[in-house]
Amino acid sequence: MNDKKKVALIVDDENFFGPFKEAAEGRFQVRTVARPSKIDQPRNVKDLMWVASDRVGSLTHVTKMHAWADLVFYEWASRMLIRGSKKSGKAKVATRLHRHELWSFADKINWDNVDAVVFVCEAMERRFRKMVPDYGGTTRVIWNYVDIERYSPPKKRMTTMTMGILGGVLPRKRVYEAILAFSEARKSVPGLRLKVAGRWWYPEYNDAVRELVKKLELQDVVQLEGFVDDILEWYRSLDIILSFSHHESTHLTLFEGMSTGCMPLAHFWDGVEEFLPAERIFSSESDFVGKVKSYYDLSEGERRRISDDGRKLMLSRYSGKKQIEEFVQFLEEMLS
Repeated sequence: MNDKKKVALIVDDENFFGPFKEAAEGRFQVRTVARPSKIDQPRNVKDLMWVASDRVGSLTHVTKMHAWADLVFYEWASRMLIRGSKKSGKAKVATRLHRHELWSFADKINWDNVDAVVFVCEAMERRFRKMVPDYGGTTRVIWNYVDIERYSPPKKRMTTMTMGILGGVLPRKRVYEAILAFSEARKSVPGLRLKVAGRWWYPEYNDAVRELVKKLELQDVVQLEGFVDDILEWYRSLDIILSFSHHESTHLTLFEGMSTGCMPLAHFWDGVEEFLPAERIFSSESDFVGKVKSYYDLSEGERRRISDDGRKLMLSRYSGKKQIEEFVQFLEEMLS
């Protein structure tokens, strides 16, 4: 007889959650329900039927999971949790709130039926408490996990005069502003290059970014790369990994880049101070330019020391799979 506690995982997207799911499967009886297939704009009747069937099927599975499990954990506090928070039964309900769910879904969720919320940073917990001040359940901050071993540094890191920004090319990431700031930085560091990698989302914004590169005559030094196959080598080609976003919950590319030896530079979005020291955070274009120039004014050995220090910081925070163990302990506490 299997006496392990029963945990149902309602998973929208396994990009962030894969290691946590694997750890849970080693400690509990686990069943998983995936989010319905995503078709943003159904093109025909077949697409509509597929979406409808998938959604009905997933809702049926969610209902069954609430009846089967001791704990139902929703990986994203999104559409599936809206449905799940209306369920009643013996199962406890917990969720992990990343970022966008707070503005897109939080006001539609019945938080009285959610026993616990995990946040990926303290800033998101503060925002949640402000939006849902009467929440009476358990809250916990557990950072996202970074596989440090995957993002090993090159055997000998040498200066490449290249900085990079990785993620969706969309207004929140402020890629347009990053290119403007890069253009100013080149006046102080003439040999500087910029790589922009990630999915292009909005045609209007895409055109504006491409047109800006042309207007500033940066075609030879700004690479608009799109999707990158070998992300490890991409990080290793950089000196500096950038975050220009006006809001993030964790910007994982900063920490993946740091693990390979890149120096991080981030705009002062709310919460970034949890992850980076003040000297790696900028508040204005002139502040950014000054930090870039100061870095390249250093000797090769001093830049290498910064790389080594960043790698050591990542090891202290993420080695030993600390976040994964915290998550499993959290589930065990919920089930005790």
